[in-house]
Amino acid sequence: MAFAALQGDRFSEAYHALVRLPAGTVSPPHVKTSNMFGVMLGGEMIHYASDGDPDAARRMGPGTFYSIAAGTPHVSACVSEVPCVAYLYQDGAFDFLPVAQ
Repeated sequence: MAFAALQGDRFSEAYHALVRLPAGTVSPPHVKTSNMFGVMLGGEMIHYASDGDPDAARRMGPGTFYSIAAGTPHVSACVSEVPCVAYLYQDGAFDFLPVAQ
């Protein structure tokens, strides 16, 4: 996973960044304490509730906007054969808090 900061310090405040996830990356179930907004630039991703069905998740390719509300337990996955690249805005500092399955 790679981050390219565009504005803000992601560890202490709201930020804008580009993120790149290798093809096949699947996060563990987690929450964030701030709202996240993204636009897919390359590859295809899915985001789904941690107790949800990944096969039912909407596939998002380039140009797709998505948002994940603060406190929502979810999984994010790069489901394409190429890396996933997205523009991200988070309205508070970055965190990644694992949740039990």
